[in-house]
Amino acid sequence: MINKKTIAIFAAVFLVTLVVKAPAALLDSWVGAATNGAVSLAYPAGTVWSGSATPVLNFRQSAPLPLARMDWDISFRSILSGAILLRLRDSTAPLKPPAEIYLGLRQVELRNFAVDLPAAAIGELDPMLQAMRFQGRVDIAAGDLVFRRDGTVSGNAAANWQGAGSALSPVNPFGSYHFDMAGQGDRVQISLGTLPGGLPSGGLQLNGQGAWLTSGKLSFQASASASGPGKEMFSEMLHHLGPETAPGVFTFKIGS
Repeated sequence: MINKKTIAIFAAVFLVTLVVKAPAALLDSWVGAATNGAVSLAYPAGTVWSGSATPVLNFRQSAPLPLARMDWDISFRSILSGAILLRLRDSTAPLKPPAEIYLGLRQVELRNFAVDLPAAAIGELDPMLQAMRFQGRVDIAAGDLVFRRDGTVSGNAAANWQGAGSALSPVNPFGSYHFDMAGQGDRVQISLGTLPGGLPSGGLQLNGQGAWLTSGKLSFQASASASGPGKEMFSEMLHHLGPETAPGVFTFKIGS
């Protein structure tokens, strides 16, 4: 006859097995809920604890953007301490050091995090930028970025926009640019500059400053000016960005 203790042990083993074997598809629903639908996982395989999927960025104004397929594993040891440590690897580059996402009770940390996006994603920041139909690639990297439960952020990140271009520009690419991002309390300070050697003859000089608030608001102001004998060719695009505030210099704002 089976006693209650045996039933309890069987039930515990069953539950543990169920959790360990939980399909990777469950992670898609969790990621979707955590990002308000901004990120989803396509073609998941494996389990919640060790699996692979293709991350997809779901934009508001343009088609979904699939990224490179990734592998992940979750550390059991971190769970015992009340946190989740998620390690991410590019499936096509298994020898590359993994990125880490640490989910603790008081903060979320991004470590050695990197993502490569088409420049068209910049259009999601503002409807005015959407019409620019930007070209090129944007590489974003964060060594250690910390988001705390109290709404503050610390750490640094950077992004390079290589081979920048636009459907409104007669010259493509027209330059390469760099963004610096630094967490300071309730905001991430952002600065934009032109990369040395990234400006071709007749290219565009871009400079800007602003901040992204942890409440979700973005406030950014930048200036653009053309150089070289063909600078008049950029006139249509520059007038689309904003008013001419000085001879040959156009200023534009993103957000409030």
